[in-house]
Amino acid sequence: ATGASMRAAVTALSALSVPRRIVVAVPTAPEGAHRGFAGVADEFVCPLPVRDFRAVGNVYRDFGQVSDLVVRSFLEPRQP
Repeated sequence: ATGASMRAAVTALSALSVPRRIVVAVPTAPEGAHRGFAGVADEFVCPLPVRDFRAVGNVYRDFGQVSDLVVRSFLEPRQP
């Protein structure tokens, strides 16, 4: 929720000098969250910045846990 793990991942990735561009894309974040990635990511995308951000779960109607089985099903290749 604070973005600290995302910042650490982006910093580590940019240190590798492998990616041409690093785009941080999140569905929601506190207004001004983009400033935390300035100079680290090439772009920050957040379609729903929230002024009075307290917790990610407060932004969603349903913020229930997702099982490993469901996650794996989304990661499996799809048949056309």
